[in-house]
Amino acid sequence: GRRRIACATHPRDSAVLGDEGGVVSCCSEKLVQGGTFWMGRGDDGTDAFDGGDDEQPEHLVTVGPFYLDTFEVTVGRFRAFLDWYQGDAGTLPEVDAGAHPHIDNSGWQSGWSIPNPVDIVSAMRSGEGCSGLFTLDGVDDAQPINCVNWYEAFAFCIWDNSRLPTEAEWEYAAAGGDDNRLYPWVGGEVSQERAVYCVDAGLCSDREYIMPVGSKSEGVGRWGHHDLAGSMYEWVLDWYDDASWYGAGCTVDNCANLTAGAKRSKRSSSFAYPTTGTGETTESLLRAARRDQGTPGEGPHGSGFRCARSAD
Repeated sequence: GRRRIACATHPRDSAVLGDEGGVVSCCSEKLVQGGTFWMGRGDDGTDAFDGGDDEQPEHLVTVGPFYLDTFEVTVGRFRAFLDWYQGDAGTLPEVDAGAHPHIDNSGWQSGWSIPNPVDIVSAMRSGEGCSGLFTLDGVDDAQPINCVNWYEAFAFCIWDNSRLPTEAEWEYAAAGGDDNRLYPWVGGEVSQERAVYCVDAGLCSDREYIMPVGSKSEGVGRWGHHDLAGSMYEWVLDWYDDASWYGAGCTVDNCANLTAGAKRSKRSSSFAYPTTGTGETTESLLRAARRDQGTPGEGPHGSGFRCARSAD
């Protein structure tokens, strides 16, 4: 069965406050009903916006039902993974582990690896190349883990008896499926009550601007997921392609781009954006259709993730 890493009971430290004041486990997941939707950015309709060329053309995609973590993976959950992971071949994921049941060759591959836990912790605690949240005293347990690279994210999800969501699944959840929402919430208005983002462009890169998961209850998506806009960029399964694969659309149900490239896809935006000089506005960055990418072996300070699990 799926591992359940309990959060601490003190709501100010590690548990997540629910919409009605009750404590919700940071490990909870919500069922996303499968279906068909228009993936990408449209020129008209509810999701029309002046966004990136890599979001077009808009195309029909079908995904099956799946469970998606209600929240981004927290520091506390990731610490539990590192406490278990021994950093040797015996605790690395098995080949094909974490595969999407309907997508061939989507699991862990031989030759992939992640650093041993001592090195991961050392890098996170020292801020080596990234202002990480990881501490040994547990004070940041309710914060979303950051500074995580794609391989570490995938390995965590496998350990949690899950997998990384495909790019199509992630956007389906963020757009509310066939609601085709511009943002995860109902309506087109962006506010600090709905998402974690930078209001002082270029001045929000420090860890003090990161908020506990689930802090913005007015930004909850159609199926009850938090922080699908802002907070952290989220790694997904797919390799990133800015034109050919995305433009062609999915040719089969439950698809992903598995053609190896230089970058892996990321979705959402981070707490540190928008920044000066990028030319993007908050309204653009928080859209469900917005795409991003990153080098899979690198874990920038704004990169986190959440896990998925097929329901059929």
